Amino acid sequence: MSVYEELCEAYLDSRENLEDCRKHCVAQYEAIVNHLIQRIEIPDGAVRYINLHDEASPAVYTLPGAITLGSDGFWHLGLVITFHKEGTAPTFQLLFDIHLQAVNQSFLVKLTSDEPGYVLHSDDIRKLDTFADHFSENVRAWFRTYTERVLSPDEEVYEAHGAYL
Repeated sequence: MSVYEELCEAYLDSRENLEDCRKHCVAQYEAIVNHLIQRIEIPDGAVRYINLHDEASPAVYTLPGAITLGSDGFWHLGLVITFHKEGTAPTFQLLFDIHLQAVNQSFLVKLTSDEPGYVLHSDDIRKLDTFADHFSENVRAWFRTYTERVLSPDEEVYEAHGAYL
């Protein structure tokens, strides 16, 4: 085998390893998101997935199709939840960038790049519950300060936290 062929083989091995990692991460994302949906009791149709690196198209993806590898070494999933009280309008959508990184036999999951995150494994229901509760509390906190952000004359507050009508 030539050196070039050895390099091609090394490339193929590298791609295969990355794809194996991606498949493993997809399975973890599925477990985490399914647990969030069940724990929070999110109704059918209120969750959709988007590819955060496909800014040109706001298309809806399958969960595996929405997962991308970021330059930060984390896998990213764009999770959109539509909030509304049944039978009422308006609806409101929040976008979450759920970060996931393989750490030994577990996974580090974060809602923001600056939080420490949670080390989870899909078999550990207690830790999945803790993460779901953290997720819920972040959403509650976001809504508690929503009016303040919308009415804030301080552009830094608006830029840092966003406000959507």
